[in-house]
Amino acid sequence: MYRDTGRLHAPTKRWIAEELARGRLPEWNPYAGMGMPVVANAIDAPLHPFNLLLVALSPAGGLKAWILLCVGLAAVGALVWARMLGRTATASAIAALAFSISGPFVSSTDNVTYLTAYASLPWVFAAAHFHVRRGGSVGLALVGAASALSAASGDPQGWAFAVALLPAYAAIVAEPGARKGAVLRGIAASASAIVAAAPFMVPVALWLPHSYRAAGLDAALRDTWNLHPLRLVEFVVPGLFRHEPGELNPLAFGAYAGNASTQLPWFRSIYVGASVIALIVLGIVRDRSARWLVALAVAFGWASLGPYAGFGQITSHVPILDGFRYWEKLTVWVAMLGAILAATGADALLTGDGARPFSRAAAIAAALALGTAAIAAASPRFVAAVSGGSSPAAEALAANCTRGALHVAVALAVLAALIAAVARHKLPTHAAAAALVALVALDLGAANRDAYVLGPLEREAQPPLASGLRPDQDRVVTPFPSVLNRWPEFGPVGSMWEWGRRTLAVAWNVGFRIGSMNDYAPLREARWARVQQEVVRRKLEASMSLFGFGHMVVPLDPGNAVLAGVRMPFNVSGRDPELPAFLVEIPHRPRGYVAQRVETVDEAAALAFAVTGGIPGLSVIEEEVRADRGPPVSDVRIVQDVPGDTEFDVRLDAPGLFVVNDLYAPGWVATVDGEPTRVVRTNCVARGVWLEAGAHRVRFRYRTPGLVAGVVIALAGAVALGAWSLLQDVRGRWRG
Repeated sequence: MYRDTGRLHAPTKRWIAEELARGRLPEWNPYAGMGMPVVANAIDAPLHPFNLLLVALSPAGGLKAWILLCVGLAAVGALVWARMLGRTATASAIAALAFSISGPFVSSTDNVTYLTAYASLPWVFAAAHFHVRRGGSVGLALVGAASALSAASGDPQGWAFAVALLPAYAAIVAEPGARKGAVLRGIAASASAIVAAAPFMVPVALWLPHSYRAAGLDAALRDTWNLHPLRLVEFVVPGLFRHEPGELNPLAFGAYAGNASTQLPWFRSIYVGASVIALIVLGIVRDRSARWLVALAVAFGWASLGPYAGFGQITSHVPILDGFRYWEKLTVWVAMLGAILAATGADALLTGDGARPFSRAAAIAAALALGTAAIAAASPRFVAAVSGGSSPAAEALAANCTRGALHVAVALAVLAALIAAVARHKLPTHAAAAALVALVALDLGAANRDAYVLGPLEREAQPPLASGLRPDQDRVVTPFPSVLNRWPEFGPVGSMWEWGRRTLAVAWNVGFRIGSMNDYAPLREARWARVQQEVVRRKLEASMSLFGFGHMVVPLDPGNAVLAGVRMPFNVSGRDPELPAFLVEIPHRPRGYVAQRVETVDEAAALAFAVTGGIPGLSVIEEEVRADRGPPVSDVRIVQDVPGDTEFDVRLDAPGLFVVNDLYAPGWVATVDGEPTRVVRTNCVARGVWLEAGAHRVRFRYRTPGLVAGVVIALAGAVALGAWSLLQDVRGRWRG
């Protein structure tokens, strides 16, 4: 379970599956920081239908099925799209293979959100193609369905690019003389896609202004995870920066490509296949319309380089795009468009029409690749001298170059022989088709098998530190980094992941329903992000006790707690002797309490108050304080506490401010004794309500802003489309 699939999605989706099995849609995650929206943050994809797999099966089995179904969904989508373009069954099968086992797609299994999004992209274009050519309500309905599936995956960026490109795609595939009408249908397809995706995208759009992304990303965040220019060679030659088993950062990559903009490779492999690229070249020559798709693929390749080639600098000044990041992700578009182009070349090859010169070209390229492999194998020092790298890294690069170039040489030699046999009519068409499909499958499969990394599934047994905490009640602070290589038998990544699980680090804590100061979200609430940043910068993690974080996970020696601001003496309430690690108790404010004193401050003072842990007994708000009669005497009891719905019984002898240590965010509504009341931002990021003296039942409920509106928009669009279809049918019958 490599990277985010193991660290984030396995535990979080287990929690989502548990909530769905209980008949609740998880709209609020109370275990991430002070809490965060689930639907509006998108990345957890709680509305995607594949979540039902985790309910029907075990969470681990459901996640396996999810990943494998995505591979199948991508393959069939590419096949259908190629068929829409008029490609033969064999060529369409090659498109399916060329996309679904390409390096970027297989590598995406390490992040199931993006894998799911990429699997749906071919369906969006296939549906749009159907509508552009045939028109009518059926085509728009198909576009809407594909768009909804893409939007539900949790990657707004991928969905937005696909929807924005539909009018241009319509112009590319338009029949001669019908381009204007095709573009209008492309615009209609985009409109249908946007309406159908409203339940997923409206909540994201409404939450975005409240997230830290609203102010735009700083350069350090925006300019990370970009495709290094040296890796462009890996589109053709596999494994130049091959990963050592269990390593996040390959030795050769760290020496030649690692820097501030590309700290680690986003994709373990970006190999799209030497045989596939040869078919692309053949397709470009034989089909002029394919050249527009090539231009689009080149544009995405340029964009994936981020700041290396100017794209990152341009987008930093473009609204909306300035909030996007991780441009290396866009290489998957190169693989997808390349797969469709390869289908065109496959048809040209199998017909033998003008393909004979390509046999010689492929043979020459194979010879060059073989020569490169021989030089790299015979003289690693030559590679070191040319590359200028250190000896171990250069040796690793030379070995990788040898393997990769030899792989390319074999693939191109077989392709050259196949082209020659077809051109000379030495091979029956069905045999040539089978051989070509097998070649592409073996070329990509052999090169990209290392990009799909399996490790132990998330271990569901409760770790010792979790057994000392109360689920849904206790919150922990985990300020210390993982101890690397604690379990050498797991490898570096596996060891680091196991340490994180055992110490309840983000997001393993979610699977155990234990709150953590840290969170893992693309759209973190703006003020909470500032509080976290300042707390970590000043090493004041113990100040999170202001918000009910009552335990700190401390490795090796409990005395290390002082490094994060905990004052001695302190109590050790739990331990994991195998690590070793300890649970150190922090005196903290409860989940819900009545403030003893309330003062009015501005936003800057509220932030300082939150970062430093506040003043005992004092709470601050950013509005006028109601007159009261002194510190109230109170009693608070939690009656119900489920994600997004919390009730308290509160008794107090004087008017006061009741504070709940959960995030203040749009979507939260409060009632006192059944009557709506206003929610007050308290202590910079928490929530509060004013109460009169007496006994009260206080309830906080969260409903995702825009979710109902998005569903209404989508349903209204479906009804309108159905009515239009019915009207067209009636008109047709009347004319008949």
